[in-house]
Amino acid sequence: MRGSSWWSVLVFALACVPQGSDTDASTGDASGSSGATATNTSTAADTSAPTSTGDATSTGAPQPVCPVGDVEVEGQEELLALTGCTEISGDLAIRGPLTDLAPLAELQRVDGLLSIDTRSGEPLASIAELAGLESIGGLGLVGLGVTDLAPLAGLTELPGVLGISDCEALRSLEGLHNIRRVGGGLGIGHCPQLVDLEGLRGIERITGDFRLDTLPIVDLHGLEGVAAIEPADDAPIEVTFFDLPQLGSAAGLSVVWDERHEVELRNTGLPDLALFAGTEALGSLALYFNAELADLGGLEALTEIAGELSFIDNLKLDDISALAGLQSAGGLSFGGDEEGLDLSSFAALTTLGRLFCQNGKMTDLGPFPALVQVGSLWVRDTEKLISLSGLAAITSLDALRLDGNQALVDLAGLGALAHVAGDVEILDNDLLTDLSGLSALTAIDGRAVVVGNASLLHADAEAWAAAIAVGGVRKIGDNKNGPPPQDPCPWHEDGECDEVGYLNLCALGSDGWDCCPGACR
Repeated sequence: MRGSSWWSVLVFALACVPQGSDTDASTGDASGSSGATATNTSTAADTSAPTSTGDATSTGAPQPVCPVGDVEVEGQEELLALTGCTEISGDLAIRGPLTDLAPLAELQRVDGLLSIDTRSGEPLASIAELAGLESIGGLGLVGLGVTDLAPLAGLTELPGVLGISDCEALRSLEGLHNIRRVGGGLGIGHCPQLVDLEGLRGIERITGDFRLDTLPIVDLHGLEGVAAIEPADDAPIEVTFFDLPQLGSAAGLSVVWDERHEVELRNTGLPDLALFAGTEALGSLALYFNAELADLGGLEALTEIAGELSFIDNLKLDDISALAGLQSAGGLSFGGDEEGLDLSSFAALTTLGRLFCQNGKMTDLGPFPALVQVGSLWVRDTEKLISLSGLAAITSLDALRLDGNQALVDLAGLGALAHVAGDVEILDNDLLTDLSGLSALTAIDGRAVVVGNASLLHADAEAWAAAIAVGGVRKIGDNKNGPPPQDPCPWHEDGECDEVGYLNLCALGSDGWDCCPGACR
């Protein structure tokens, strides 16, 4: 997720529960820790009298009527209904505007997620009344005005999520320092005065996703105790460092990474990837807009990426030699305007599930010295790419798409390609003059589409396609010296608009529902 409420959306999606019925769910407890209310309801709806199990002859102040199950509170008046409650048996979702948390002064336990969001009013300046908390299932704090979290020092474990977002005055995470384990993911974001993570020093294990977003931190000190970021039920783990331009060092975090970790580093200040030293496998690795990233030192031991390795606009990156040991990846993607990447650094790379290039500065998609197997190939909207030399050993593909490449003149790098299991699409490559580079191609199981290539003679495109066994539709047109738009349209209602203004193959009004608003390409 992106944006200022990335974590709050998650936290309060968990906390929001549907309105329940007004029937009593249970009898009250003499201790006052729970009372007769409907489950899954707001405190404002709870106007019924308690069914007490206490001593009928007792005197003194009446016991509080505390709800059972998930509770939603909207504003200070509804919060008053929780005065004296010591336990909440489900989630407790509190939304502002609030003046204080005084009604929660006796609260000790929340079995579910405790979430507080005061963005709708003045930021809540104090959570001092939560000092009695001993146990909660999870914690979400959004839009508070506190400077630290000291009143939460009684917490030692969070079975669920820990999320903090949009707390503009927060300078310290002190108060979380006694927490040893987070069981439902950890995320901290959009706290512009939070310069360190020292308050997390007690955490030993994080189960679930881990995200740091839009913080002025310079390193990861405070995370030294984290021995593992581990999955729940073997699900992939997303680890995201997003908009951390002052993060010049990953010192402080040292965990064992593996194929379950899907990592995204976006707009960080990291100069290298020492964070991953010794790592042999990752789930995926996305490197986007890291202005100081000059080399990939730290990836020397990496041999496998189960998902995609992707690069976008790491403009100082000119040394990828640390990838010399990488043997396989689910995908490899180049975007943006990185230039000077020596792809021969992929010296051991033999297998790719997908190869994608949309790079404005790259001139050659290669060499890949050892590459013999690629699933799908998509090259689009490149400005300077003139060669596909890295694909010389590829004999089969699942799909091939070449789309909008401004400088590509021929397809010589695909000379060994004999079979494509899916579609072949060659579209809008203005300088492409011939298809002889695909002379070995004898079978296309899907569609053969050659459209909109301004320098490619239509007759040559037709002759090339005629010699190939094509399992799907042949769509050849709008190339050099080609025929005018056809009417009737030969590809009527094939799911793609072929009319003038789209693929320019058919006359206006001839392609039926393919060209209706909202369904056109």
